[in-house]
Amino acid sequence: MEWTRELRYKNYNEWPQEYVSNILEEAENSVWKNSFHIEPKSGLLNDPNGFSYFNSKWHLFYQHFPYGASHGLKSWSHVTSDDLINWQLDDIQVLPDTKFDSHGAYSGSAYEIDGKLFLFYTGNHRDQNWTRHPYQVGALMDSNCDIKKFDQPLINPDDNYTDHFRDPMIFEYEDKLYMILGAQRKNKTGAVVLYEAIDNNIENWKKVDELKFTNLDLGYMVECPNLVFVDDKPVLLLCPQGMDKIDSKNIYPQTYVIGETFNPQTAEIINSQDMKILDYGFDIYASQAFNAPNGMALMTSWLGLPDISYPTDELGHQGAMSLVKELTIKDGNLYQYPVKSVESLRKNTFQAEKFKFEKNAYETEIIVEAHSNAEITFYGSDDNKQGLKLILEDGKAILDRSKCGIQFALEYDNVRTFEYDNSKDLKINAFVDASVIEIFFNDGQYASSSRVYPEAGNTIFQAKGTAPAVLHEF
Repeated sequence: MEWTRELRYKNYNEWPQEYVSNILEEAENSVWKNSFHIEPKSGLLNDPNGFSYFNSKWHLFYQHFPYGASHGLKSWSHVTSDDLINWQLDDIQVLPDTKFDSHGAYSGSAYEIDGKLFLFYTGNHRDQNWTRHPYQVGALMDSNCDIKKFDQPLINPDDNYTDHFRDPMIFEYEDKLYMILGAQRKNKTGAVVLYEAIDNNIENWKKVDELKFTNLDLGYMVECPNLVFVDDKPVLLLCPQGMDKIDSKNIYPQTYVIGETFNPQTAEIINSQDMKILDYGFDIYASQAFNAPNGMALMTSWLGLPDISYPTDELGHQGAMSLVKELTIKDGNLYQYPVKSVESLRKNTFQAEKFKFEKNAYETEIIVEAHSNAEITFYGSDDNKQGLKLILEDGKAILDRSKCGIQFALEYDNVRTFEYDNSKDLKINAFVDASVIEIFFNDGQYASSSRVYPEAGNTIFQAKGTAPAVLHEF
């Protein structure tokens, strides 16, 4: 199917039931459907939205176009969990059904206000000339998950910025409510903008200033900024597009900045470190984090990238969500690691240097001794010619997917690398699913998250140059 503008923005109730049934069946039978990662029943999943804790449950929405692997008319779909690992999809949605979000309920965040969950997002509206008007709009969800939208936008378009003005992220700091969003200035440069809720009234926002946190040029646009606090230190997550000072081979990088303190009056992250890459894999973007009531800083990410075609597109689905990760700071560095409840997925535990799994759904723990080199294969084939290779060589980690099933996005290379201190043992934990692999080094000092599409039956794990790995079947 050619995804014309008319098809991508076709009203949801105009899609024939036969088409809907067929795309659901095709996606359900896909050989690359994952076992323990959130995916759409059909269509395209992208940014995580509204990640929050409300009414004794964890809530997560995600950007969704149900009718194909295309960035079409977006809504929010809704999942809930008791443990941050096992998620249940329901029929709750934020639909593009008002004037102010007529052409898409775009990304945003959530925060509990007076016993209701406030949903704050960008409404995409196109006029008759197809000019886009971005509105920052809101809705309230009660304990029965009934959603009522506000009648008017909370923040209108700003003349200082183009129509790329979106992704509000609400947060509390020193008992006051603030929001940041991503923007493109009129001169086509990227910025993050800070707002304050006057008297903590979510219907009355004032612009403070553009957030100051780096001297680097932020490219031509910033998407999905998040500000969370880890050990009282501000951590800014952001996705700058067109930024040439960040060493990332991905089409768009996912980055972060750690500061010493946050000054909302001057819109400044004080004594901020250099901007760094959040993840050294092939496919991660639009991470959303929030400070949970229990004090943890939690984050999940879209395992996918804008403007990239994936092998599942032909099967009517695209996109997955990462495991939920807890953020910590150690020795001035940001660590991320899956929440402890991921251990509930474990069924059988054993040790092996090589093992053929029935399916790709497992966890590994591997130790590479100091000053040692190693080669680890995931999704391996019986003839040893196929597999995702992780090569540890003289303090360099090399992830090579050039021989792992269906190849894609080759214009952005099929190798990713980072350097580590090989004077100490390196601990590697990998979470392997049918078409997702998330690898964490030294309990989250580095992360590498990727999509892969192996050939059927390629389920062999093998580690050379290491002690036998601890394997947990899921």
